[in-house]
Amino acid sequence: MVIKEVGDKTMKAMLVFAYCIEHIKDQVLHRLKDAIHGLDDNDVHWVVTVPAIWNEQARQFMIEASAKAGIEKENLTLALEPECAAMYCRYLAMDKKEHGDKVEIKAFDENARFMVVDLGGGTIDITISTKRNLQRHRGSMGWKLYQ
Repeated sequence: MVIKEVGDKTMKAMLVFAYCIEHIKDQVLHRLKDAIHGLDDNDVHWVVTVPAIWNEQARQFMIEASAKAGIEKENLTLALEPECAAMYCRYLAMDKKEHGDKVEIKAFDENARFMVVDLGGGTIDITISTKRNLQRHRGSMGWKLYQ
């Protein structure tokens, strides 16, 4: 697969993705090593997100691009974007509660149910979770908005 840039220059998609992943990896490792003395590259486990609608071939492409970027397969996890958003909500999401004229904003209560709706890239992905242990009541679903 080839990617064409604005000036009609072409480059293999695998190299573009690998270079981008490598750049991000190098920047993150540089900052981590500045903050954590003695940190080794293998101490970091990388999580690369992919759209829920991607097929196995597309996921394998990301695994290969990550390998070319220097991320060992043992240190790599592919995660679905809506499930990562749900994990984020589990720890950081805020809930607005109104008590008469008072408004309280706080983290979700234990056992709170929430839905992540990921709209973008021509798809809609929905993940339903509970805060307690992030069990999904229904799997992630993806729909194409247009072809």
